[in-house]
Amino acid sequence: MADVLLHEWENRAFPPHDAAYAAARPLAVAALAALVYRRPGDLALDLEDLRDTLRRARAFGLGRATAAGPGRAARLVPAAVAACQLAHLGPPPAGPPVLALLHVGSHPTAELEMDELAEVTEALQATLGPDADLIFWHHCDDALPPAAVQLWLLLGYGK
Repeated sequence: MADVLLHEWENRAFPPHDAAYAAARPLAVAALAALVYRRPGDLALDLEDLRDTLRRARAFGLGRATAAGPGRAARLVPAAVAACQLAHLGPPPAGPPVLALLHVGSHPTAELEMDELAEVTEALQATLGPDADLIFWHHCDDALPPAAVQLWLLLGYGK
């Protein structure tokens, strides 16, 4: 499914297929697969939300961050945004991201608290700017350490 999603994006965005792109593409497929499926066959988010994010993006970055302990929510956004800058497909961004799909996971015994969710979304909105659209998903993942929260972030850059 991840390869299909990336192929759909490529058919709309027409990214340059140079050596850097060829090297980054397999990493993007693996990252999209990990975002879409928490476990083989276990869909973790609505594919139409993911398609919509990619459809509206000329370029995108995909990153993940995990944090545990006090202040864990505050550490997620800067780390995930930095990871997105390292895992980028398409032309270099001409401005800030126009949209973000954020997928937050937490252990079932230590779920994400509402104040933590507010902290994550407010920090992300402050980082991206007031005009960026945010699409949010949450899942419980018993494979995460009990005190950990994980943020997957897909940043879409305008056309």
